[in-house]
Formats: sequence, C-alpha cells, structure tokens
Amino acid sequence: MLWETHCTKEECLIPDSCGYHILRGRGDYVMTTLKKFAKRYLFFLLLLLLNVLLLIADPGVGREVVSLSLDSLLEMLSIIPPIFLLLGLMDVWVPKETIMKFMGKDAGIKGGIFAFVLEQFSEIAIREEIW
Repeated sequence: MLWETHCTKEECLIPDSCGYHILRGRGDYVMTTLKKFAKRYLFFLLLLLLNVLLLIADPGVGREVVSLSLDSLLEMLSIIPPIFLLLGLMDVWVPKETIMKFMGKDAGIKGGIFAFVLEQFSEIAIREEIW
C-alpha cells in the first residue's frame, strides 16, 4: 500500500511509478482540487452538515427534514428529463438564428417575455402530464 512503504530515490528504480513519489509530487494539485470542490459546493456541504447535526440533536425533526429534502430531490429529478426533452426538440426544430433573434443580446424585453412563455409551457406540460 502507498502509506505502508516509503522508498528512497536509490531504492526506487522508476520514481514516477512509485506511489509515494507520485503523491508527494502532486500534493499541491490535490489540495487545489479539494479547495475548488469545497468552494463550489460550500453551501450544499453546510446544509448537509446542518441536516446531520439536526438529525443528531432532534431525531424527529431531523427525519422530517431529510424526508422533505428527499421528496424535493425526487420531484426535481422527475422534472429535469422532460425539460431536457423539450430543449432537445427545440434545438432540432427551431433554427439557432431564430432563437438568437428572440433571446439574444438584442432581444430586450421581448426575449424575457419569450423565455417566460416557454417556461410556462413546459411547466403546464409537466404538471398536467400531457406527455
């Protein structure tokens, strides 16, 4: 295992293949990657920690919070596939020039209204299950 043995450069014939030397050389890369991950998901990690602490402090309320969180996650996961389907169909059926015309930089208020109407259509399609 990597943590059980350490070799010296004289003993290690191929330093780049030795786990000890690879980890020692990439320590900065690993820490940078972990810092980026922690920074990106800080809010999620804090909420997860808060949920765990709440589950420990008050198990009844903690279970309810976990149950509501899982219900919200499942609802979100059930909504995402139809949205991707609509986006894929729109990408195939509507030319990119038309989309840029209505939703590009120069669209103004017209682009906002167009996006709102599209969102309402997808919401109605999902809620009413007209698939």
